[in-house]
Amino acid sequence: MCDCICGETDDRNGDEPVDFDELLTFERRMIAGGEKTYLDCLLETGMRIPPPEELDDGALHAKLWEVIRGLARLRVFLESTDHLDDRTLYERLYRGVLREIEWVVHIGTYDLRIDMTDGFGSSDPVEMWLRYYADEESRRGLLEEEPNYPMPPRQRLEFDRDRHLPQPREEGMDGVA
Repeated sequence: MCDCICGETDDRNGDEPVDFDELLTFERRMIAGGEKTYLDCLLETGMRIPPPEELDDGALHAKLWEVIRGLARLRVFLESTDHLDDRTLYERLYRGVLREIEWVVHIGTYDLRIDMTDGFGSSDPVEMWLRYYADEESRRGLLEEEPNYPMPPRQRLEFDRDRHLPQPREEGMDGVA
């Protein structure tokens, strides 16, 4: 596992007094550790993550799932991916998600869900959600609140990946291979 995952969390009960010495020590570790991208952490595990253009479709599919499982070990979980083919999803991970910066002490300490309807600047996340994932009740509810909203037509999801994606577990990441 990536050495940037320290597993430290603030488990204090909200009623407990703050130990300022402990908080200062934690903040010093945070500053000393600096920031890393998820790509940095995956590379530290020995994973090779080539640019999408270097992979044929078969190799890309295998690499995509290796990256998805690696992110899950960092407690980063993808959702709403069924509207993207493997190549597009890998490109968005490679050029977007993997390059997001996180403080070292936070990586792997809490579950982070990344909704892939966010096109990283290439599409409107609400429009994508409405087009592919929103049920009829949600679509009607939006139109009741905003009758002039340009409702996109429903489109069938072309891929069946989401139900196979790793999911966070209460007890930790046991079972994520």
